Amino acid sequence: MFERTRKALETLQNINWFTSVGEPIDESVLRAFSWENVVSHRLEEEYDDLQMEIRNEISLAAYFTVDSGKPESSRNWNKIMLEIKSLIDPVVRSKTKPYITKYDLSLWFETRVAWDMSHIAIAIEYSDVHTSSFYEQLHKWYLAGHFPCGWKGKYPSGSLIVF
Repeated sequence: MFERTRKALETLQNINWFTSVGEPIDESVLRAFSWENVVSHRLEEEYDDLQMEIRNEISLAAYFTVDSGKPESSRNWNKIMLEIKSLIDPVVRSKTKPYITKYDLSLWFETRVAWDMSHIAIAIEYSDVHTSSFYEQLHKWYLAGHFPCGWKGKYPSGSLIVF
């Protein structure tokens, strides 16, 4: 795993998550207004499909980079993803637990945040071969204490929904 990815994971581990949910945000995104609103956005299949599509773009870029002669050790997707998940999953569990309890969010919340965090990290890991403005946006909003929870419109011309 590249040092840039390790640093990003360390930063995510050391910040307070979700401290700005519900607060006003800038007009570059759409705002979710409550945890109930968040749940409705996060359960939309279209948002899941969008995230998977963007993940596949990164994966394809990594695959074709290996074929073009880059060192395979730096492109081993499965090994890197397992390493990322081993580092981020315990952090996600501890950072989401208070919100799951307080707002009765169940494990869907932990699962969604774990997906976002692991894919933010994988986007950073492979940023030398594929830039993902989508995961860059998610990263920005998590760092700001918000929770990205959906997308409105056709990507990339639509808008991220943030709580």
